[in-house]
Amino acid sequence: NLLNAEYMGCERMLDHESITIHGCAQFCAFSGYGDSFRFVKERPVPSSVAPSTPERRVRNVSVVAFDALNFSWIEDKLAQFKQELIDREFGKAFAAFASPPTTPSTTAPVEGSASAATEVMVPFATGNWGCGVFEGHLELKFLIQWIAASACRRPLVYCAIGPEAKMAGIKSLADKLTDSSVTAAEVYDVIISYLAQCVKARKVLHFTKFVLGA
Repeated sequence: NLLNAEYMGCERMLDHESITIHGCAQFCAFSGYGDSFRFVKERPVPSSVAPSTPERRVRNVSVVAFDALNFSWIEDKLAQFKQELIDREFGKAFAAFASPPTTPSTTAPVEGSASAATEVMVPFATGNWGCGVFEGHLELKFLIQWIAASACRRPLVYCAIGPEAKMAGIKSLADKLTDSSVTAAEVYDVIISYLAQCVKARKVLHFTKFVLGA
């Protein structure tokens, strides 16, 4: 297990920290999730993943560990909309997305000059972070990650894995974010105002509709 190996060499992360592990490879197949996680069989390491440079034989693959808050033991699920907890999750995602975002590459030679090494921005692949056994709010966590990636100017590849009906809210939010001129700061202000509006209305408002209607 990658994270078990990471635990052996790294201190416990603080709220503003993430851990980037370079040169990763998957050596086994597995099943389950959380407490049901099980080893299935050994898995051959693909040879198709190129090293970062010809001189440095390290696989050009990185995994970033960043821990979400655990809300599974809290009965009041609206608690995760408190500003201090949203800010904690934003800081954690920012630390992850601000991890070394580039990889060495070789540009095509400019006329009259030799080819030169340059840095290429690498998209960050993520998904329903903290929304499994930790019971984070799916659409809230999506927006927190979008804001953090925007603040880092990091391209984001979001893997919305799950039933189509459950992912519909994320798709609606993603469509609005990409088709409008809304800023990350404006989205942050909206999600921070959600809890106060629920208190004012004396009921739990539909979060996705609240954001889309703002």
